[in-house]
Amino acid sequence: MTNPHVEVTSRDRMNPVVAFLLNRSPLGWLVRWVAHVRASVHTKLLAAFLLITLLFIAMAGVSLQSIARTTKHSRLLDEAHQRVELAHQIDHALALQIQYTALALLLREEGTVARILRENNRFNNTLAQLEREATRTERELIQQIRARQDEAMNAVADIANAIRDGRLDDARASLLGREDRVYREIEALVGRLVEAENTRMASLRDSVEVTNRQSLVVAAGFAVAAIALALLCGFGGGNFASSMANISFFFPKDKKGTALGLNAGLGNLGVSLVQFVVPVVINMGLFGDLGGQPQAVTKAGGSMVLWLQNAGYVWVPFIAASALAATSWTRAKRCGRV
Repeated sequence: MTNPHVEVTSRDRMNPVVAFLLNRSPLGWLVRWVAHVRASVHTKLLAAFLLITLLFIAMAGVSLQSIARTTKHSRLLDEAHQRVELAHQIDHALALQIQYTALALLLREEGTVARILRENNRFNNTLAQLEREATRTERELIQQIRARQDEAMNAVADIANAIRDGRLDDARASLLGREDRVYREIEALVGRLVEAENTRMASLRDSVEVTNRQSLVVAAGFAVAAIALALLCGFGGGNFASSMANISFFFPKDKKGTALGLNAGLGNLGVSLVQFVVPVVINMGLFGDLGGQPQAVTKAGGSMVLWLQNAGYVWVPFIAASALAATSWTRAKRCGRV
């Protein structure tokens, strides 16, 4: 009786690469572990196929999640930039109000008061835009700013009345004191609002950097897994090549041609099928809401919408059907029904 260990040792001596992989690498441990599993070869191949399929599905899911997260953070960062710009516009409108108020007291012109009112309208409109996406703390600041702004407009109305009645000289000191106090309070509140928006944007920027680092780590992990799968698929390609040369030994003469045709034809059909199907499915919402949101692509001044995730999702029904059919056939073969 031949000793299998002696045969393996002889082959390893003839092929140092095989000896290294089986004795000094994790691949050898994996081969020995799979060999000790009490299951048929068909079951082991089916399990390996499902495992690789699940890994690819997980890679696609994590990639889509990373894309969605990056898109969301980009949108939030753009909105934060807009809020900071609005806060600076409020500060600028306040500065113009202060300047025009001082000119009104010096020049005694009602036209200058109209400029103050125009800047007040711009101030209030910009403040309303900022309030739509403001936090609770920022809303409290905005309410305080509005209250002080009403006091400032009351003082502006008194200035306009004093100019119209010709008693500005008598009321200038009182009006100037009121305006100076109110505008200082508004200026301090607006400064706090600008600082809050800058802090909010800085925090969001830090969050984006953390997310990008996490995405890079995950992508690197999947890249390593993809390289390992490519190595294993290379073994599978070698197995396919050897099967073409040896498949005739496993079938009777009347079925050798069919077996070789199926083995070669189906083995090479996948690449051609992908090249035809993928360009079609990425241009349509094939799975509706279940397939996720499309991606907008801009090129040469034009834009188009693509569902890139469909390139992977389109094969899931066929993979599931093949796995179910293989499982049913394996069970039927084991029970002797086929």
